[in-house]
Amino acid sequence: MPVKQEQNIDAELRERLRSARGVFVLTGAGVSAESGVPTFRGGGNTAVWKGLPFDVISSAGMVARDLPAVWEWFDYRRGVLRHCQPNPAHAALARWQDRFERFTLATQNIDGLHAAAGSRGVLELHGNVWRARCVACGGREDIREMNGGRPPACRACGEWMRPDVVLFGEMLPVDVWEEAAGRACACDVCLVVGTSAIVYPAAGLPVAARRAGAYLVEVNPEPTPLSEICDATIRRRAGEALPRLAIAAVLMGFNRNLLVQMQQATPATLGLAGTLAVLLCYGGHLRVVGESSAARLRMGAVGSLFGLASTPQPGTCAGSILWA
Repeated sequence: MPVKQEQNIDAELRERLRSARGVFVLTGAGVSAESGVPTFRGGGNTAVWKGLPFDVISSAGMVARDLPAVWEWFDYRRGVLRHCQPNPAHAALARWQDRFERFTLATQNIDGLHAAAGSRGVLELHGNVWRARCVACGGREDIREMNGGRPPACRACGEWMRPDVVLFGEMLPVDVWEEAAGRACACDVCLVVGTSAIVYPAAGLPVAARRAGAYLVEVNPEPTPLSEICDATIRRRAGEALPRLAIAAVLMGFNRNLLVQMQQATPATLGLAGTLAVLLCYGGHLRVVGESSAARLRMGAVGSLFGLASTPQPGTCAGSILWA
């Protein structure tokens, strides 16, 4: 099946969202990058912390050899993340959780920005940099609520705690992974957003969803190994694409045939028309009658801001703007 490119998928994706009962979203580093979150990975054997490569300082072996150094490294990372805020992609996904009967958000990111944007029950496949986990009893605590030195001691059993993230040489948390896999296989629409699709086992989730019959959509500026099996691809950044899809989800199922009587093209009227133009990106028509050619040109400019082709001539259809 050929992959449908962005300009051809609006109607079908809108219909899929309208009829979907279950939606599964997997996000990766590309979403966080738009908030200024660095990957910290470097390249090859590039040293990222005190002469150590990323896959050494962020490894299970390093926890065993030098836990204080691991804490120092992750404290540094948290200092960087402290200044990062959720972006429009995070906000859009937070709104989606109340639009569908079953909505699941799984992420490979450890920065906690989805929760900061208001998302509930996020399946954090690789853990969370703001949590600590006891190496003995497995108890978890929010680092921001902890006092004391490094490494911190577990308040339940007194043993050392470590960052609650999945490090090199470790498996994903079994309970989180099993829940994510089950929900991926039960969804109607699966979106993969901002992920390279090369980090396993997380990259296997959209594959499993597709095999189970889900409509698979990739949101990524660049092709990935997953692209060839997707039903549709959106070659935009997450912060651009997801707000559009979020509006589509809000408006799904409505017939928007709008009539605007523009006797005087005041700034307020044009502002209203601009707002209505947003709706046109997701179907329906805006009919403008009784207006001067100058105002038609301005209205066409407003529409073009929202991706509507515009040829403002009486009796023609300019994108979704009908000029009477």
